[in-house]
Amino acid sequence: MKIEYLFPEITGIFGDHANIDILKRTVPNAEIISTSLNSVPRFLSEDIDLVYMGSMTELSQKIVIERLKKYKKDIVKKIEAGQNFLVTGNALEIFGNGIKDVGKFVFEENGGPFLDGLGIFNFDTERDMINKYNSLWLGEYEGEKLTGLRSQFTRSFYREDIEPLFKVLRGPGLNENISIEGIKYKGFRATYTLGPLFIMNPNFLEKLLDDLGVEEYSIPFRDSIFLAHEERVKEYSNPETGYLY
Repeated sequence: MKIEYLFPEITGIFGDHANIDILKRTVPNAEIISTSLNSVPRFLSEDIDLVYMGSMTELSQKIVIERLKKYKKDIVKKIEAGQNFLVTGNALEIFGNGIKDVGKFVFEENGGPFLDGLGIFNFDTERDMINKYNSLWLGEYEGEKLTGLRSQFTRSFYREDIEPLFKVLRGPGLNENISIEGIKYKGFRATYTLGPLFIMNPNFLEKLLDDLGVEEYSIPFRDSIFLAHEERVKEYSNPETGYLY
């Protein structure tokens, strides 16, 4: 199994790199390719089983878009051919139409007032840099309960019917007015949920590995990690547990 981690020097600000760490331990014979900002993504020319990219700063979003836009046509071809991706946190926004500053302040160094995205998927993002929200998150994927974390200045809006990755049970969706979030298109999976998604949701990790056709894997500390997940689901499901903070 080959896994490519795109731009790890800037795309793990909420501990997203833990997703790669647990993949290494779950699939010990997996080859992890760390592609730096100044390198050409390997999935464009090689067979890669999973491409991963995590959360980043707003300035880093601008840099990543600049790096990837020259490869847009090739990225689209790969997605249409079924290339498997997992994109977490605000890395999702890179693949949309663009990011528009809607708040009182415009941060030109971050690409404001409007930063063009790659435009691969038809959704728009609004950014208000003085109104950040943090949230616990409870969702569902193929009948399985998931927990997660959100921390962002942004919200996004589908502009056409796009299959979501997750159903939302508590917490915000792609924006606060809908109960779905993320993108699921062929092998492309993207979610606003950030940080150690696999560690918090070992059931999702198993489903993903099964989808990728990985036959031999073993999640470390399996009993403990599943027990912790079950306890989080109970806590996040409790109506007395606040989720916005």
